[in-house]
Amino acid sequence: MLNKFIVISTGLFSIFSISTSAQEYIFATEHFNTINATQCFYEESSGAPKTINFQGLLGHGVPQHYQGLTLQDNSRVIDGWAPTWSSCSSTTDSHDIVTYGNAIPVVDFIVIENPTWKGGMNRVNLIANASDYEGNIVSYEWVVNGQVQSSTSDQITIRTLLGGDYTVTVRATDGGVRIKNTQGNYYYNAGYPTFEQTGIITRDITLQEWYCDGNCTIH
Repeated sequence: MLNKFIVISTGLFSIFSISTSAQEYIFATEHFNTINATQCFYEESSGAPKTINFQGLLGHGVPQHYQGLTLQDNSRVIDGWAPTWSSCSSTTDSHDIVTYGNAIPVVDFIVIENPTWKGGMNRVNLIANASDYEGNIVSYEWVVNGQVQSSTSDQITIRTLLGGDYTVTVRATDGGVRIKNTQGNYYYNAGYPTFEQTGIITRDITLQEWYCDGNCTIH
């Protein structure tokens, strides 16, 4: 159940928050310039004239699609991953503006230490706890004392002999949004999510040094 709704508008970009019974989310919204239909007129290899209607977003990295074909720079029809292409002799466009929002993920992490690990180090598990309003977390990035870790999963393991202070940052990124034309019941960017959002937290933690209580064998 929603119990709070706040909107802050800054022209073309807005931020608003929604509180649920468990979590408050910050939403970012943006206006997208869309193509309702771009008609590309060209001739096939046989010389037959052809018209293709494309639909999609106008923006970097979001191609305009129609049934497996891609329109590039409003001038070429690209067919397939090993592309063959045809030039458009002319194009006509129909544009629209749509506004879409995407929640910024909320992220934290917990620390589980094993300072008596028989490997001779304090083995530390860092486990992210991230949530997304749309339930769409796709990747994580960990930075420990300024070093980016290789893992993109929700948990990592580090080891320390002497313990001490560590600065840990974790970023949780969602899968973006698919922007829908409600009248035509299709997605402008089907298969190409956009407007991805990242939640971030940085905390300083203090880890224990490794110790062996009693008769233990390092292995």
